[in-house]
Amino acid sequence: MSAWIIPSRYDFSVPEAQRLSDLSGIDSDLEAVVRLCNRCEKLMAGLSNVPEGNGLAWVEDFQALGDLMFAAVVRYGRTFTSGARQGIPTEWVEYLATPLRDAHAFFKVLRDKYIAHSVSQLEDNQVFVMLSPQFSEIQAPSHITVDRGRLATLSVKDVQLLRSLAEELRSRISREIEEESAKLLEFARQIPIATIKQRGSESIPIPSTAAAFKVRGKF
Repeated sequence: MSAWIIPSRYDFSVPEAQRLSDLSGIDSDLEAVVRLCNRCEKLMAGLSNVPEGNGLAWVEDFQALGDLMFAAVVRYGRTFTSGARQGIPTEWVEYLATPLRDAHAFFKVLRDKYIAHSVSQLEDNQVFVMLSPQFSEIQAPSHITVDRGRLATLSVKDVQLLRSLAEELRSRISREIEEESAKLLEFARQIPIATIKQRGSESIPIPSTAAAFKVRGKF
């Protein structure tokens, strides 16, 4: 994205605006979760039965579907972590309905101990030794194999719960954004117009990929 200017719009990235900025970033992630879940549900409908003929292509599509589901879990999980921005308070989860609270606990541990880190028993790279000849009374080890067993996808119910979680939290985020916007507007009205205009109106462009190694600062 290149820098661009809208007449009469001025940068207002002041400390008082930090919470609004954080909330907007969280909302973007939750929006992505809903979008990914919707996409997954459509793809699942088309992969409900193994087709006759090219089963390998079906397996590859099935695995890619799982990758998409886990991407949705990652986007959900990052809304609760705190780095350059403040994440969703864990207290919000306590006010969710029991099924959504349970779902949150599952998706959090799935992200933390399976997707992001190799800890959970959902992954099992079991090693085997093959003896040859296969059906002979006299055998000797011939080669080693590894079965890469792991959770491949989420269920339809899991995807629906993840989407419901994101939608429920987005509704609260929306209210918080509205409140913060109102407070920030009132704050802006107390500042001289000349001072606001001194801040400039250029939209900051997304930096190069080298910026991935740098920490984003707060306002």
